[in-house]
Amino acid sequence: GNAFEIGFETRTQKISDIRVEDCDIIHVTGGAAFSIHLGDWAKVDNVLFDNIRIEDVTQKLVDIAIFISYFSKDNPYSSEDFMKNHYLQGTWDNVIKLGPGDREKYESKRGSINNVSFKNIQVLEGNYPFSIIEGYSENHKVTNVSFENITIYGRKLKQLEDLRIFAKHASGITIK
Repeated sequence: GNAFEIGFETRTQKISDIRVEDCDIIHVTGGAAFSIHLGDWAKVDNVLFDNIRIEDVTQKLVDIAIFISYFSKDNPYSSEDFMKNHYLQGTWDNVIKLGPGDREKYESKRGSINNVSFKNIQVLEGNYPFSIIEGYSENHKVTNVSFENITIYGRKLKQLEDLRIFAKHASGITIK
């Protein structure tokens, strides 16, 4: 699972002003150290992760995404047989594969994620993690994600490429 997660059921207008500070993560398997999984319509804004040490993360450092999931209020599928055929296995648990043209159908019920900061984060051991930052569409994006003083195995990261980020429908991703 994920060490810290906001989501999946984000059925409110706003989730904001969240601070996670001075924590130790011992071990994360099959998920991310930090995740924001927006499966509904909330506007997530102003989230800070600061002064966090991670002993071992086997997959993802950061996983920020907007999608339709098994837990979304407007999930169109309820039968177990259908879920077996439309459940995406892999990077995200509980995400549903939509057919051609279906993304637009559900776009109005998706939210946005803005102003997320990661400061003074240390990855001490484990696999070198990757990160995902993906909005739902150009109208429901992830914006303004900043990384400051991030170290992996004692080496301070100076460029976004060092974070091994896959980004789509996202803008304003910076590193200091």
